[in-house]
Amino acid sequence: MLNAFTDLIMQLSELGSANDAADRGYGEVAERIRDKALAEIRELIERHPEICEALPDLRAQLDAGSLAYFGWATQMDRAQARLDAG
Repeated sequence: MLNAFTDLIMQLSELGSANDAADRGYGEVAERIRDKALAEIRELIERHPEICEALPDLRAQLDAGSLAYFGWATQMDRAQARLDAG
């Protein structure tokens, strides 16, 4: 299970990277990074339902689209706290 949270943190970090790329004018690159990270997150939460048990608003943010732009940082902090707690 901890590996799932590690993988989630990596993908959430990718969303931050996508936002940085967009801010620097690399919109197409940002969109590719964002699409891949969101797909990976969807796959992770399907394979590991315990992620949504620990982060109950993750799926709603993912479905609403807010995760990609501003929700990722909070979810990354929460996932890291969960990982640190063991």
